[in-house]
Amino acid sequence: MFILTIIFYACEKKENSFTFIIAADMRYMATEEYRDSRYFQGACEAIKKYGKGSFLISPGDDSLNKYPQNSFKFHQLLKKYNVNAYVCGHTHNASIAKINNIWQIDIGHARGIESYFPDMLIGEILQKIEQGKKIGLTEKESISDYYEGNDYEARKVLYYTDLTGGISYKKIDDKTGLDLLLTFVDYYSNDKKMWEKHKTAFWTNANLTRSTFLKVITSENDVTVEFYRDDARGGEYNLMHSYSLN
Repeated sequence: MFILTIIFYACEKKENSFTFIIAADMRYMATEEYRDSRYFQGACEAIKKYGKGSFLISPGDDSLNKYPQNSFKFHQLLKKYNVNAYVCGHTHNASIAKINNIWQIDIGHARGIESYFPDMLIGEILQKIEQGKKIGLTEKESISDYYEGNDYEARKVLYYTDLTGGISYKKIDDKTGLDLLLTFVDYYSNDKKMWEKHKTAFWTNANLTRSTFLKVITSENDVTVEFYRDDARGGEYNLMHSYSLN
């Protein structure tokens, strides 16, 4: 089961206004290996920059698309109590739209890097190769060792860089995956033209979504929602869009 964790970051009150920040991360990524600015920690660091207060964590999981009767009841309740807007998620894509006169705010994800990309993968492999040299491993042995622990992410990159011949990363066997990864590293080291070609293919095919958090500013007469987003590669967060819900 996928469980979405919603985090409300309460900020200071100024006169008759109140500001809070909303972000969402995946529970399975709340482990030591993801404690890095490239992931949700980076969103937390950016949140600290744009607001202050304390966290309230509230996990939950439901699907209004999967259960249309629940969806209908939910919207009827919103209309009954004159709700102006609601926050949803689970799609990984941040968006805002007015539907049936009610604002729907999809918070997307704030997990930072959504998936490995070529430069990230090659960087980790080169680091593994250097570590291997210190203990007498060959380059191929180090790459094989790396693949064994990161086969899923490696296969995804290989697939989106058009190196698998259209075979899904979910169907590539280990031998083929390792052979393709060796080719991937060889292109980086010895054929920059092919490396750039396949790296370009990745960004054309992968369509990674940017990590996002929202800053909601309420006042006596208006509510403003600001969307802060990174570059989908673990970069800095910047204010990208601002909407008035008045």
